[in-house]
Amino acid sequence: MTKQDIYEAVWRTDAITAPATATDRATNKTWEPQSYLKDIGNRVRSMDSRLAAQSAAITELTRTVTQLATNSESLDADALVHRIEQAIEAIDIRLEVTS
Repeated sequence: MTKQDIYEAVWRTDAITAPATATDRATNKTWEPQSYLKDIGNRVRSMDSRLAAQSAAITELTRTVTQLATNSESLDADALVHRIEQAIEAIDIRLEVTS
């Protein structure tokens, strides 16, 4: 038995029940262990991207509210909505899936 044989037996055996949330679960009922690891890695990177985007939006909202609170002029609701929309539109989330 070679290292490649062991690798194939451990990582390439398609025998683990597919995740309940897998979009292709009806037609692909079992996954290889390596597929699970790739899926988890992709999900973690996606969550990291969303978290960074949310943090940036929260920072911009906080900055805007702080500026409004320290400004003695009346509140311009349209300008506030515009700045919030700009912060949200600036969010860029990318998920790369490799086979």
